[in-house]
Amino acid sequence: MTVLAWFSELLSKAALRPQRAEMLAFHRELQGLSGRDLGFFIALVADIRNRLAPRWDLLDPAAALRREPQLCAVLQRQIAALTRQGRTGEAARLALWLHTLRAVAAPELRAPARAIWHELERGLPYARAAATHLRVAASVEGRGPGPLVDDLAAFPRGFEPAPLRVTATRAPAPAP
Repeated sequence: MTVLAWFSELLSKAALRPQRAEMLAFHRELQGLSGRDLGFFIALVADIRNRLAPRWDLLDPAAALRREPQLCAVLQRQIAALTRQGRTGEAARLALWLHTLRAVAAPELRAPARAIWHELERGLPYARAAATHLRVAASVEGRGPGPLVDDLAAFPRGFEPAPLRVTATRAPAPAP
């Protein structure tokens, strides 16, 4: 390895450290939420994903990055603007997609991103009821039809829940 290649790799790893730290902090925040709260988060994340779908298919993050290589920077700017405006909930929903896209771009970040998506699984049993509640609340408050929440259980390609592994076990032999 040349000195230039070694230095470049060192800089790349240094740049990933804060991103990894952000992802781990995000995961800790999700761990502190109840399944019901995660259900609401899933419904709102699906809404953001569906609203962005005309431009980017976030369920295929690799394709979204190929279509727009600067997508991480675009989302990062939007998150910063939302945070400055005090709209931290919206910023958190976009941050989930930013973390996912970063993990596709940098394999070193895949494990924490998978942990985040795995944590969201706890909210799946509550997501449909949360989406219904959000639609009714939007309608009552006159804010339109509410969130676009098709495919609540859809996970981005490469971050799907691992299938359950069923192993056959033998019954103990009868006692003589």
